[in-house]
Amino acid sequence: MDLSSKDYKIQPAAIGVKPANFNVDSDDSARGWLTLFFGILLIIIFVTIGLKIYNWSLIKKIDQINIENDNLIAQLDKENVDKILLAEKQLTIVKGAFSSHIYFSNMLDLIEKNTLPTIQLANINFDLKNKFLEISGYTNDWSFVAKQIDALNKANLLVTDISKLATEKERGAVGFSFKTTFNYKDLLR
Repeated sequence: MDLSSKDYKIQPAAIGVKPANFNVDSDDSARGWLTLFFGILLIIIFVTIGLKIYNWSLIKKIDQINIENDNLIAQLDKENVDKILLAEKQLTIVKGAFSSHIYFSNMLDLIEKNTLPTIQLANINFDLKNKFLEISGYTNDWSFVAKQIDALNKANLLVTDISKLATEKERGAVGFSFKTTFNYKDLLR
């Protein structure tokens, strides 16, 4: 049997030859890829420049904030800052002493948790035998005294005697003093 090339029809696509209607312009394809490449490159360059400018502006803002911080530190009253730091150290020592006694430490924790930020306590007297606590201090407004009394009542420190509510002229604040009663059970929580 004799096989000749005319007996077999070979498809041009099967042997890697381009069909006659397949027309690829290699210049347009290369130009498209170059345009895409340079477009992506330009985007990367612009984003990098933008981030550098943003970084520079953030550094400038940090420098301004540091200058403002230095100015505020320079304006601090060094004598009062030293007094506050000394009081903090003393309170840390006193807290260590009170932490050994359960009633005192729990009472101080209860007062701390239920004292409003607008209240400045001046004196605390704690009488364990008669189950009362006397608190005196200062605030800016009468309404804060009422809110403080309400907060203590909600914490089962029942305010029984309001002995002093007066405006302190030299401080420009409202002074107060009141007594509360408590149960031992409330201090053992």
